[in-house]
Amino acid sequence: MRSFLLFPLLLLGTSVSAAEPATLRFAWPEGLKAQVEVHIQGEREAGGRTQRHDARATFTLSTQLQGEELQVKREAFSGWKGTLPAKMGSPADRLVDRIPLVRVSRQGEFLGIEGAAEAREAFASEVKLKSLDPLSRRVFDMTTTDEALRAIALDFWNMSVGAWPRLGLTPGTSRELRSPTSVPQLGGGTLDMVATFRWVGPSACTPDEKEPRCVELVLESSPDREQAKKLLQQALTAQSGKGPVTEALETSQEVRAVVEPATLLPHRLTLRRSTQMRMRTPQGKSESGREQTERSYVFHYASPAVP
Repeated sequence: MRSFLLFPLLLLGTSVSAAEPATLRFAWPEGLKAQVEVHIQGEREAGGRTQRHDARATFTLSTQLQGEELQVKREAFSGWKGTLPAKMGSPADRLVDRIPLVRVSRQGEFLGIEGAAEAREAFASEVKLKSLDPLSRRVFDMTTTDEALRAIALDFWNMSVGAWPRLGLTPGTSRELRSPTSVPQLGGGTLDMVATFRWVGPSACTPDEKEPRCVELVLESSPDREQAKKLLQQALTAQSGKGPVTEALETSQEVRAVVEPATLLPHRLTLRRSTQMRMRTPQGKSESGREQTERSYVFHYASPAVP
C-alpha cells in the first residue's frame, strides 16, 4: 500500500533546553576534517511483499568558524552505491547528508542550515522527480521545503550531538524527557516525543584501539501514538479529503553514539528505527505493514581531533 511511504516521517528527535551542569562537553574545533562512511539498510513489508535496501556513500565533514558560529560542512557526497528504498522510501535518511551546511553556536546549539535548494535539487535527481506517482510527489514536497529540511537537520543534530551537553548525565545514568516537536516533514503540527538518554559507559573509539578513549551514548525515543496516528491521517487525506484510515501505529527509534566525552566528536553513530502500522482502505480492507531501518556512520579523522 503506497501510504507506507510515510513510515519514516514520524520518528523525530527531541528538543532539549534545560540549562544544567554538563559532564559531556561540546568542543568541536575549527579546521576539523573527516572522511565519513554512511551505510543505510533495512526492509519493508506491506501488501504481502518484502522490499529490502542496502546502500553506502561517503562524504567529507569539516568545520569552519564564522564569527561566533561554527559551520559544519558536508562536501564531496559520492552518491549511493547499492539498492536504495523504492521511490520516496526513507526520505529523512537520504536527505540529511545532502544538506551542505549546518550552523551551530560555540556551545553546540543548533542555529540553522544553508543550502536547502541544493539539497532539494540533489534529492530530486536521485528519486527521478518527474517519474513519481502523486502520493510519492506529495511526500517529496512535504519533506523538502526549507522548513522541513531545517527540522530534519535539527533533529539529527540534537540526537547525535546537540542535546547531550545539557542533560547533566554521568557514566551509568539516564534521563527521560517528554517534549513537543514540530513536524513540517508531515505537513505541519506537533508531536510529543518521549526520549530516554543514557550514558552507557566507556568504549574504544575504533575497533583497532585498545584504550577506551570514547564513551557510548544511547537515545531511545518514540512519539505519542494517538498524536502520530492523527497527523498521519491528516497527511493521507490532505489533498482529496479521502484515503485510507490509520487503525494502529507503533514506531520507535534508537541512536547509539561512540564519542569523545571532552568534545563530543563522533567516531561511530548508528540510528535504528522500527515501525508497525495497520490501515483500512476506502473499500474496507485492513492491511498491515512494518519497516525496520538502520543508518550507520564511521568517521575517519584526517588529523588528531583536538579542540
